[in-house]
Amino acid sequence: MDNLKFIIEDYVDEKYGFRFPTINVYINNQNLISLVEEIEQRNRILRGEEPSHSHYIGHDPRYSHDFRDEFLGLQSRPYSVLLTCTCTFAECNCIMAKIAVVDKFVVWREIKSPWLSSNSPSPWVEEDIALGLGWMPYDYSDLGPFIFAKRTYMDALNWITARIQLFRFIAAFDRGTY
Repeated sequence: MDNLKFIIEDYVDEKYGFRFPTINVYINNQNLISLVEEIEQRNRILRGEEPSHSHYIGHDPRYSHDFRDEFLGLQSRPYSVLLTCTCTFAECNCIMAKIAVVDKFVVWREIKSPWLSSNSPSPWVEEDIALGLGWMPYDYSDLGPFIFAKRTYMDALNWITARIQLFRFIAAFDRGTY
């Protein structure tokens, strides 16, 4: 059984000089960003490409109004967004998975990115079309599936949901809008 933890931590971009909070996802005490980065670096090296740093961050708690539904697989899209692009927009780039709540378990499977590879000219293109055009998607098959005990998963989700609400309340109070 896998373990899940959500932690609000600062994302710091020293190049552009900004910082803001993000909800980082830890699976078995490893940051999901690091796990994804390992997979992507391996893909780049196998293709003879230059390694680069991760382009993902956790959700921004200031704007993650559907975080709970996202991590329960209850959104209208077939995939849930686990990590967003550093610009904070999932539509730009993200890491996503199919999330299913089944009996006493929560399962994350089919983890992927809509940017199918470093040579994809556009995100959100259908995989069969991309393959037909010669694009080679990154292979995330070593990442998951992850199987969590439903009770501990819900405890972690309830804990972070309460922190998100508190975070928003404090931010609204600081702005004088509450």
